[in-house]
Amino acid sequence: MPHAATLFGALLIVLIGSVPVWANVQAEPSSRESTRATGEEGAGPVRNPDTELAWAQAKKSGERVEVASRNSEFTTVWANPDGKTLSATLSTEPVRVRTGKSSGDWQPVDTTLIETNGVIKPRRVKGQLALSSGEGKRLLTVMTSKGEAGIDWPGDLPRPQLHKDTATYTDAVTPGTDLVVRALPESFSLHVVIRERPKVPLAVRLPLALPESMTYGRTKDGKPQLLTSGRTAAARPVVTEMLDAAAGSSPGKGRIGDTDARLAGSATDPTLVIEPDAKFLADHTVRYPVTIAADPVWVGAGLDADTFMCSNGPTTTQIASTYLRAGSNSQGHCRVYLRFLVSDTDIAGGKILNADLQMWNWRSTTCGSAVGSGIVARMVTSSFNPATFTWATQPTTTQTGQAANQAAYSDTCSWGEGQLIHSVEQIVQAWADGTTPDHGLLLRGVVENTTPNYRQYVSAERNHADPRGHAPQLFVQYEPVKRVSFAVAGDESLPAGALEGAPFTFENFYGLPGFTTENLDRLRETGELPGPLPSQEGGEDWTQPATHEPSIPHTRPQPGEPGYEEDPPTDPPGQQTVTLPVEADLWLDDSGYVGGDSETLWAGLYSFSGPLVRERTYLSFDTSQLSGKTVTNARLELQNSYAFGCGGAGAGLKVRRVVSDWTPDSVNWANQPSTTEGGAAVATDPLPCTADSPSTGDGWTWSLTDMAKAWASGQPNHGLVLSAADESAAAEYDRGFLSSRTTEGEKPKLVVTYTDDSSAPASKARHGTAADPWPVEERGDKLVQFWPDRDNKRINLREGWYDYRTGDGFGMTKMEDKHGLDWTVARTVTRRALAGTGKYQQVEDPWRWNYELNLRLVDCPLFSLPWESHDHPKCKLLDSTRVRVVVDFSGRKYDGSNIGIITGHCIGQGFCLPWVNMIENPA
Repeated sequence: MPHAATLFGALLIVLIGSVPVWANVQAEPSSRESTRATGEEGAGPVRNPDTELAWAQAKKSGERVEVASRNSEFTTVWANPDGKTLSATLSTEPVRVRTGKSSGDWQPVDTTLIETNGVIKPRRVKGQLALSSGEGKRLLTVMTSKGEAGIDWPGDLPRPQLHKDTATYTDAVTPGTDLVVRALPESFSLHVVIRERPKVPLAVRLPLALPESMTYGRTKDGKPQLLTSGRTAAARPVVTEMLDAAAGSSPGKGRIGDTDARLAGSATDPTLVIEPDAKFLADHTVRYPVTIAADPVWVGAGLDADTFMCSNGPTTTQIASTYLRAGSNSQGHCRVYLRFLVSDTDIAGGKILNADLQMWNWRSTTCGSAVGSGIVARMVTSSFNPATFTWATQPTTTQTGQAANQAAYSDTCSWGEGQLIHSVEQIVQAWADGTTPDHGLLLRGVVENTTPNYRQYVSAERNHADPRGHAPQLFVQYEPVKRVSFAVAGDESLPAGALEGAPFTFENFYGLPGFTTENLDRLRETGELPGPLPSQEGGEDWTQPATHEPSIPHTRPQPGEPGYEEDPPTDPPGQQTVTLPVEADLWLDDSGYVGGDSETLWAGLYSFSGPLVRERTYLSFDTSQLSGKTVTNARLELQNSYAFGCGGAGAGLKVRRVVSDWTPDSVNWANQPSTTEGGAAVATDPLPCTADSPSTGDGWTWSLTDMAKAWASGQPNHGLVLSAADESAAAEYDRGFLSSRTTEGEKPKLVVTYTDDSSAPASKARHGTAADPWPVEERGDKLVQFWPDRDNKRINLREGWYDYRTGDGFGMTKMEDKHGLDWTVARTVTRRALAGTGKYQQVEDPWRWNYELNLRLVDCPLFSLPWESHDHPKCKLLDSTRVRVVVDFSGRKYDGSNIGIITGHCIGQGFCLPWVNMIENPA
């Protein structure tokens, strides 16, 4: 009958590919300990301890403690003294900027203007902004999402007066009329300030330098408008107005005048000409100074932090205004739009306990706890562009979760200025859950009519000039979603933007070899992985090369040549190695089944539908050529193909010597030959077996030196039997290996090294000649593990050696001791490296090949909801490195196989960081 595990294993291969390696145990244990983390810390993804430390400090001090690793561009996070919740404040514009690629490279925004080498720039902002120091005709240059843009000046610019974030070009337009530029965290504001009544008509000319993809055109009624390369609107038509000193303070007060904006020049080299109404400026009721705002969207550099729009100016949004206005007066209704990026923050996925929209109210209709119908905060439910939307094309909103507040403060009454709060827990929870995109918040009057009911708030733009701050802010207290940090290997694993700090989703791991839906779900929900991850490359598809001999000439430097290195001490000459093929093999179990023609040899304990079934494999080798020889080393090599169960403590497979005759045609469970425990050897999985998911595709080895010595001394050789180390165990531990009938992979073999007093080579030696004998075994040549690379080339890992004084050495010892790189990582690199950029031949030594692969440390949240419902990005890239493994394919080792791994290291690092050795998708 066919073995049930064979059918089930084949099904696994069809569905998920071969099962890969998981951790760090060698097939033949080394005398040295691996550098890979063990115990709880190494058993699964690692957690960032920053939050736990901050909670402990907060509990001790009784005050909240900032958690810098959880901060983002718009968000500041604190750990609360209760030890389980966090508090965060979100701003509508950047409060810090990244100065490097790691998660901790944040610096606070500083818009203070400084002059360096004749150029005025803000100290630290998002993007780039440069102002004229009074030389040349370029007033300012700004980097937009579409490229570099700027505003020129037709005349000579005076040297500006700098005050904090503001540059004032006094009398630049005419005597008494200034240009005022303010640096903002991600843009700028530009105002024409008319300090005194002009004596002649004014005309402000602004030559615009546009990004290459943008042009200017005219609307049907002749208004200038910024266009994309496809001739679609990139901003609203240019409409400007003048506000006198009183109008900027209170709705319904002061004077607002018209200006005429027209286009001069060409579509790609335009000049905006703004002509204020001369009658307005001459009116004695107009209070000076009068201000004209130049919108940054005119050059494609608009802001989307906060803005407001009024029904009496239906095509104008005040995205550069220093105040925000919501509510109604006799002239119309105003609405405020705010955007807080919750989905890209640490709040995403958390349980919201409190969420307050905090607005600093400095002017209102009047003061009181119930003024008019009040102002209501609503969730915006559709996307919008502050640079293009109008009163008629406002985004949609919902009343679900809305929060109203009737209170009002004002600097014109006894209450003075103050903070107004809208409790928006339901809205923020929807954003945190990912069930509703965070398009923003709307502030408007509860009832919009002609009854005076307005609130005027400090905007983000005014916040920089106001030493008290008071910009719009969202305060959130929440229980954070658990997060997990883990390392992944693969050049295609993350989107390109992740390298520059862009967040990404779990979905991005689907293209990464070694991850499945089940792995993602378990990782997302629990922070743990079920064990070995399936790989897209595996040993089952490997065909052993016909020869170990490389097809390229050996150009290793010879004595006296540059680069020559003296070999380490060797054993005495006369040593030979032979590889003996299996002559007969079969497997059987205690249910009566005998597999004499199977491509798989089974051994261990197998669970099917009742008690555990015991399985054994019998092997025989012709060792007659060992007679009279002095055996120094012998090992059995089998290629694993299937594996089921992890067994209990001490689980493994034991090889014993058979001491009575048997034949493949006669042996069965009831008629097995006798065995002896003398010289018996036990081997375990090359990599740890976790979550009942063992690895496959690896080479297993058993040291049989004592058995080979017995055969060489004249004791009969009746073969070997392979079985569970403890056949009375109660847990499944079943392993399948390639038999002599396999057409792919390595067949069973016995590799024996011996010395012979005769000068003639052994009659059946497979390697070397009398004229060119094969090298003797050298220090560190012991084979620890072997596997195929992605092109089915055999990779050998030898124990190696390392000299701390000189830095010389090779193999596992040098790789781990000098560079801190675990052999399982080297295996993953050689199995996943792509030809060309990831696998290439060394020019200076064509025997040697470099394998390279990216490793990345990522941080992701663990959601309680299905991850498919989260359409916003969550994961972050914390760190990355590229690992290089150097492999020598020259076949000059004592056992006839290639030298193998020379070394492995993290490029640019002397010693690899610990996370490198904890990749969750090894191969």
